[in-house]
Amino acid sequence: MPPTRSPDSTLPSAAVPWLIACTTDANDGLRMNAALALKLGTGIAVAQTMEHLLEDASLRIRFIAASALLPRNPGHVVAGAVLVDA
Repeated sequence: MPPTRSPDSTLPSAAVPWLIACTTDANDGLRMNAALALKLGTGIAVAQTMEHLLEDASLRIRFIAASALLPRNPGHVVAGAVLVDA
């Protein structure tokens, strides 16, 4: 049986908690790939994770988070500032 998927995405719902956990890892590459995958997800936990990633040490990860948040909230001040920094 195929995995359950999040509404309006191609990300299996079961992957979301694992990917969120990966966003706290010390490895930039792991955090970046988790953030890219989470862009396909929906829900409060994903949005909160992207909000948290706006403060990441890596500009690339901050940019990924901003690019996920801005389409849903074009007036997001912090996400907009990340784009200016990029």
